[in-house]
Amino acid sequence: MSWNNEKKKKTKDSFWLGFFPSLLLPPITLLIIFKLKYTISTAPFFSAFWQFYFVNKRSVSEIIGCLFPCLLLFFLFYILQKEKAMRGAFVGLTPSLIAAFLLM
Repeated sequence: MSWNNEKKKKTKDSFWLGFFPSLLLPPITLLIIFKLKYTISTAPFFSAFWQFYFVNKRSVSEIIGCLFPCLLLFFLFYILQKEKAMRGAFVGLTPSLIAAFLLM
């Protein structure tokens, strides 16, 4: 008989639980930021986005700013002690981080 008879609550910890949200969160955040700040009502959304990026290089701060929700997700998994999800969040963040530095 053991002294620790408490049943531990099993939580789901998976690599994919962190990977897919962190992979999708930066592009979705970037589209929301652009839609709220810069979209002209007469131009189609994606054509306005590409014209804005190539004409105006101020979008670097928005590109870097779209990584913050993903970093918050990473630290949330760290606080909740979900190691596999935290690793997945980091791996999902990496392509967006590389793209942000290449676009600077």
